[in-house]
Amino acid sequence: MSNLEQLIDAYALNKNELDSYKKLCDAENAEIKALMTELEIDKAHTEDYTATLIVQHRETMDEDMLLEVLHNSGYADLVIRTKEYVDMDLLEDAIYHDKIDKDTLLAMQKCKEVKEVPTLKISKRKKEN
Repeated sequence: MSNLEQLIDAYALNKNELDSYKKLCDAENAEIKALMTELEIDKAHTEDYTATLIVQHRETMDEDMLLEVLHNSGYADLVIRTKEYVDMDLLEDAIYHDKIDKDTLLAMQKCKEVKEVPTLKISKRKKEN
């Protein structure tokens, strides 16, 4: 058996192990997050490890709603391009230079979507002397 064949076989075995452990870790991760959420805690400890549940908020804009707000407010020509999408750089520039009135800015806030993304961090605990 050539070196390449041995490497291919070793890789296939190791990749299979990796995939198996990944599935197991993903399931355990999800279960830990679910239990911590259910218990309404953001930190849990074992003798060796600390688990910290962090909820990240990720904002996106509802682009269809934002287009409607900008069309209705008369700012379409300022920040909307041929394929209708909001050019976020132009929008930021227009907001920065006070080219959009306060009522439209307030209406645009309704276009913002916030997603909560729970993440789990496991760290080795420091041993106390």
